[in-house]
Amino acid sequence: MKYLLLLIFLITIGCADNRKDVLLLGESNILVNDDEIEVIIPDSIYTNVDYVKLETSRDAIIRGIDKIVIDDYIYILDQAQDEIFIFENDGSFVAKLNKRGQGPEEYISISDFFVQKEFLYILSPATQSIKVYNIKNDFAFTENISVHGYYYQFHIIGEYIYLYSDFSSEELRNIATYNIETHEIENRYQSFPSEQIGIGHRDFRVFFNWRDTLYSTFPYEYSIYKLSTNESEKIENFNFGKEHMYPLNLRKASSDDRKNYLINNTHDYWIVQDIENLIITNSSYVFSFNYLASNYTVIQNRKSGEAIWGYIIQTKSYPLATPFIHYYMDNKVIQIIDVEMIINAKNSPLGMNIPEDIANVDYDANPILGIYTLKEKYQ
Repeated sequence: MKYLLLLIFLITIGCADNRKDVLLLGESNILVNDDEIEVIIPDSIYTNVDYVKLETSRDAIIRGIDKIVIDDYIYILDQAQDEIFIFENDGSFVAKLNKRGQGPEEYISISDFFVQKEFLYILSPATQSIKVYNIKNDFAFTENISVHGYYYQFHIIGEYIYLYSDFSSEELRNIATYNIETHEIENRYQSFPSEQIGIGHRDFRVFFNWRDTLYSTFPYEYSIYKLSTNESEKIENFNFGKEHMYPLNLRKASSDDRKNYLINNTHDYWIVQDIENLIITNSSYVFSFNYLASNYTVIQNRKSGEAIWGYIIQTKSYPLATPFIHYYMDNKVIQIIDVEMIINAKNSPLGMNIPEDIANVDYDANPILGIYTLKEKYQ
């Protein structure tokens, strides 16, 4: 099987002072070839790593982490249990939200959550509602959202709730904006054809807030969008090379059409499905894409314009580094580390440096968070 050569040319145009609310990025080419794998050596981008052991107790047993938010606390969504676990920043267990049920102060399921001050907003698609609680599990209020079809992700900015249907809206619109003051859906946009109903994937994170403006990437596309309350604006396109991208007519096609295309056309080339996990901060611009069953990361420094790209590997100094970035705050990259990964690294013949405080972690313990500080030139 051939390997990859990734050539990335990220050209950043300067930020004009009178357009501080607009994301300014140049055209980006990510030209995929077939010769070798390009890697990111973590020692070249990180200065150090700290590990946070999430306390494991009878009341705090995590089956899976579907979303993580770090604010005054660490909030973790476990959809397998429909619970949100809350930890101190040192990993000490605080509480968990577990109000599953069919009562007026309960939810049937959780597809997404949002933290605002010390309140948790819970999106429950089955009841088309958002339940609001505080961190002590006390119910605050319900926001009933009348929509046709299900919505699975949301984000709140000001008096608006942005909702994402994941190709489930009967109106064939992926984005809806809900006015909290009027309690009404004001706009729906980001259309898709009826052939695409039900083809979304739940683990695709759509929204990212930068300077109180939402930006998005969408499944099966190669673009970044800026969202407003009534429309989306395409602000960036990525070119992976014609032979490695779906043709335009298939980017809004059914799953069967795309599968047939892959069967008939990928004996020589592989297809990049889309760009994912967009992160924008004052210092960095980050996204990932999957190619040939591997996850590749691009990190662009917004001050210098320098781009770091490739498959993040493990080294002796960073034995638990992964190619998956789950959260980003300031100059720190947050990664979720499974206990099995720690055990495998500890037993590796390469002599990995596993810190003593996590080396003897129990096999059934909760995951550990790796908090990696970027080098100054990438902050």
